[in-house]
Amino acid sequence: MGNVPRKCFICGSSGRLAYEAKIDPAMMSEFTYASRKVPELMHYEYFECESCELLFATDMPQREELLVEYESAAFDATMESRFAAQAYLRALRPILGVGVDSVLDVGCGDGEFLLVCRELGITRLQGIEPSTAASSFAREGIGSCIVGGGYEEQSVDEPFDLVTLFQTIEHIDDPLGFFVKAKELVRPQGYVAVACHDYQAPVNRIMGERSPIFDIEHLQVFSTTSITRAMEKAGLEVVSVKPYSNTYPFAYWTRLAPIPRRIKSMPIFTRGWLATLPMRLPIGNLMAIARVPGGEVSHRSE
Repeated sequence: MGNVPRKCFICGSSGRLAYEAKIDPAMMSEFTYASRKVPELMHYEYFECESCELLFATDMPQREELLVEYESAAFDATMESRFAAQAYLRALRPILGVGVDSVLDVGCGDGEFLLVCRELGITRLQGIEPSTAASSFAREGIGSCIVGGGYEEQSVDEPFDLVTLFQTIEHIDDPLGFFVKAKELVRPQGYVAVACHDYQAPVNRIMGERSPIFDIEHLQVFSTTSITRAMEKAGLEVVSVKPYSNTYPFAYWTRLAPIPRRIKSMPIFTRGWLATLPMRLPIGNLMAIARVPGGEVSHRSE
């Protein structure tokens, strides 16, 4: 693995060592780079930029290696992705349906958020998903909207009103590069929305390295300050950065909980009415919404 040393990509600081690397090759599987898996709690060495409030991996695989991992990753999150799409919908209510007629969802998985957008009457939809396993689970009428590969090589004839990136910016080796690319894909005064983890949220502070945000897939983990500064550094106008809650079945919360696997696998937690009971919890996630500058300022309500 050819690793690339990094500094804080927002301010250039070397930061301070916050967490030693924890990687066990014996634990690697087809689900290591999959969405919403059982937490493995493996991670690269993290440094913290105390000024920007950013955790970042100092050494990581080359982009080509990462793309191969995601292309071949398994997918086992169809039910969870439908719940997640509803959470994103709630968090984006201030802008969805008010002048947003086209959406590009980067890292769209099985396309459930695109389906939600279609149900709202949004007509022009596109998803980008490197995992062929994930996109193969797209429901009828959505699969044709999804293209493979990474966002870097994508181009459009007509810009979108909204580009979204949900729980994916932690996986990208160049977050600033993504925001710059997003500006090419969004019309002036259009929006870029990012859902990300907040390592400074109370629940994640309490759990520490037992939190699922510590993951080999996560090359950086943000906070309110760092996601705001990253968007602004890329030339975006930040509209809002707010926490949002997620609703998932009880079985999913059990799978994420820092408890022994033998307990997670007990029938009471894996099947039956309790396992399927939806529960809404604040788990330390942020929705950051920014506007692409240029053009005439809209007087739409935020």
